[in-house]
Formats: sequence, C-alpha cells, structure tokens
Amino acid sequence: MSTYSAESQRLAHELVARAAENLARSGKSVFYDSEASRYVVVEPGGAADPSWIRVGPAHAPRVSRWGRRRR
Repeated sequence: MSTYSAESQRLAHELVARAAENLARSGKSVFYDSEASRYVVVEPGGAADPSWIRVGPAHAPRVSRWGRRRR
C-alpha cells in the first residue's frame, strides 16, 4: 500500500470514528457492510436507515454544456 493510500485510509477511519460518536449521541450506530462496501446507519430500534442504502449502481457525474460537473 502506498503512503498516500495508507494516509487516506487512516483519515477515512478517523472520519468514521467521529461520525459514529456523533450518531451515538442520538442513539444511532454505524457499521461497515462489506457486501455493499459502504457504511450503514442503524436506528435505535435496530433497523437500518433506508436513506443510507442505495440500490443499484451509483450514477456517474454528468458534464453540462458549460463544462462544469453536475451530479
């Protein structure tokens, strides 16, 4: 793993740790779903928040006629 990749991964883990602390204040928790390769927020009752779950592939950003990227 390159130094850049290792640093990026370390920063991503720190960000997730801070997000997990913030979510814990409202009773929610977060876990990494390895099948979907993304983090999932779980409500206090144990159900996953559907707004965080994507079905199907993410759409690629589009380029407008003025050359700016849009999502």
